[in-house]
Amino acid sequence: MDGNARAVWRAEHVVDVRDAAFAARIYIEHHDLRRILTSVRSNDDGNACEIGAGFGRMTVVLTEFFRTVVGFEREPHFVQEGSRLFPAVRFQQVDTLAQLPAEDGTFD
Repeated sequence: MDGNARAVWRAEHVVDVRDAAFAARIYIEHHDLRRILTSVRSNDDGNACEIGAGFGRMTVVLTEFFRTVVGFEREPHFVQEGSRLFPAVRFQQVDTLAQLPAEDGTFD
């Protein structure tokens, strides 16, 4: 790959285990994220985003704590899959995660 080429992320890059191990990992990750968000959030007002959301594996938990949730993702196939799996989340494809199409202060 030349220095100007961008790596394309695929499911095997973000899901390194399968079946029962994947289910267990998701359970633990969601449990930990809910515990953290519960300690800092008292209602479901506000807006949140995940940067590099992939297919929304963690993004979906944000919908329990925030009124509006956006998942920013570079890879169109992840945006498509996340949108299909989690219609309550707005997934937005971006060219770079370093510069998002949102004004400062948009997200809590």
